[in-house]
Amino acid sequence: MIYSGLHLPAHPKAPPRVVVQDPRNLDIALRHSLTIAPPDWLSARVSQARLLHEDGNTSAALALLTQHVPWKAYAHDHPGLSVITLYAEIYTALERYTEALDAYRYLLEHSEDFYEIQPMDRLRMQGLTYMNMAWIEQQQGKSLQALDYYSESIECLGTLRSLKTPSLLSALMVAYQQRGQVHRHLGKVNEALQDLHLSMKYQQQLLERDIKENLVKDWLDLGQTQWEQGDLDAAEQSLRSARADWQYLQLNEAEALLKPLKNFEARLALARGEFAKAGKLYEKIAEKSKDLPTRIYALLMAAEAYFHKDSAQGIALCQALVPQVLTAEQENVAQVSTGHLTLPLLAAAELCENHAQGDLALTYYQFAL
Repeated sequence: MIYSGLHLPAHPKAPPRVVVQDPRNLDIALRHSLTIAPPDWLSARVSQARLLHEDGNTSAALALLTQHVPWKAYAHDHPGLSVITLYAEIYTALERYTEALDAYRYLLEHSEDFYEIQPMDRLRMQGLTYMNMAWIEQQQGKSLQALDYYSESIECLGTLRSLKTPSLLSALMVAYQQRGQVHRHLGKVNEALQDLHLSMKYQQQLLERDIKENLVKDWLDLGQTQWEQGDLDAAEQSLRSARADWQYLQLNEAEALLKPLKNFEARLALARGEFAKAGKLYEKIAEKSKDLPTRIYALLMAAEAYFHKDSAQGIALCQALVPQVLTAEQENVAQVSTGHLTLPLLAAAELCENHAQGDLALTYYQFAL
C-alpha cells in the first residue's frame, strides 16, 4: 500500500512486500492536477506514456518516453516535473533502482528551479521524494541509507504537520512506520517503538478527521429531519453542533460542506420567522454561487423572506432578478426548463400579485409556466 492509502494491484505470483513508493507523488501529494508540463509538443507523448504505464504497459511507456522525451538530454532546460516523476516511477516499477534514484536526485538537486511550485508544495515534494528514495534503498537492503532518507523525509514533511491535510498525515504515518521497520531491522528496538507510536499518532489524527467530517453531515441530516417534523429548537441545536465541528475541518472539506450548512441555516431562519436574517443569508449564498440557477434560487428565497419583513425590499429584489431569469431561459438552463425553479417562481409571482405588482406578477407567472 502506498502512503496515500491506495491499494496496488494484486500480483499472486509475486512475494508479498510493503510498498511505500508513491507512483504519482506530486499529483497525489498536492491534491490537485499539476499544470507543470514539458513543452507543448511533448505533452501528448508524456500523457500517452502515463496511460500506458497506468494500464500496466510499463516497458512500452518507457520506450515511448526515451524515444521522444529523453530527459537527460534536457539537463539545462529542465524538461518538467511531470517528466522526471514519470521516469522515476517507471524505473521503480521496473526495479531499475539506480536510474530511479538518479531521477529522484535530479528532483532534489533542481527543486529550487521549478519556480511554478509554491514553497510549501516544494517542501512537500522534497519530503515525498526522500520517502520514495528511502523505500528503494530499503528494497535493496541498504538499511542505513534508507534510514537517512526516511529521516530527511520526516524532517521535510514534519515542518508542514500543522496543515493536517489527509495526504500529509498519511505520508507522515507511513514514513514513521517504514523508519520503524528499518530501526527494527537494525536491532534498534527502542527507536522502532518510538517511530511506531508516532505513526499511530498520525493514523489517529486521520481517523479523527474522518469522524469530524461525518459528524457535520450527521448533524445536518438530523437537523433536516427535526426541521421537517417542526421541532425548530432541536434543529437549531443540531445546527450549532454542525457549526462547532465544521470549524475544525480542513479547508477543502470545510468548503465542500459550507453550502449545505448555509442553506440549512437560511431555511431554519425562514421557518423561525427571522425574515431579515434569512434574506441576508440567502443573498450571501447567491453571492458565493458560481452557477446561475443556484444564484436565482437563492435570490428568489431571499425575496420571499424580505416580502414577509419589508415588501418594498422584496419587490425591488424581484425586479432586479428578472434579467437573470431571462438569461437562464434564453440559455435553456436545465433547472429552468425542467421545472426545478417552478415553485420559487410561482411563490414570487403570488407575492408580487398580493402586493399590487400586477405586471411583475405576470412576468413571474410566465417564467413559472
